[in-house]
Amino acid sequence: MNVVFKQISQSEYQSRDIPVLFGDEMFDRCFGTISDYTGEIYRLGWRSELLKPDLYMVGDRAFCVGIDQDFAIVGLADKKVYLYLKLAYFFYQVRQFKNFIFVITELEILLIDMMVYKVVRKYGLPDIFRSMSIRDNGDMMVRCLDGNCLSFRWNLVHN
Repeated sequence: MNVVFKQISQSEYQSRDIPVLFGDEMFDRCFGTISDYTGEIYRLGWRSELLKPDLYMVGDRAFCVGIDQDFAIVGLADKKVYLYLKLAYFFYQVRQFKNFIFVITELEILLIDMMVYKVVRKYGLPDIFRSMSIRDNGDMMVRCLDGNCLSFRWNLVHN
């Protein structure tokens, strides 16, 4: 099952009679809808004119969407929001490893357990995120723009 993002005008956004996933009508400058095979399921707004929301499928059960300082995980079958986060820093990307989602922001990485849709760990970064790699054993290597290289053994959270 696929989800599709479509950018729309502010007037189209205001005229749609579908739930708002996230947005702030006072500050948003960009607007869009998310649809699946049944039609439009959510509308959203955001501030960054240079960026579009990032959609990421999580298996065949859910999808993630992030932009600015907003992030959500939505179920595909019931179209229910399983998790919504107002992020402390700007959203960068999502990475999945086994039953975990890494929500990568400018200065923090959040580890989400997909079995319970909860943040189980946060990793603060000393500088702006640049890249990340995850080994098969769960060790994570994070590089920052200032050259810092950090290692985390995130799988110890559940031991």
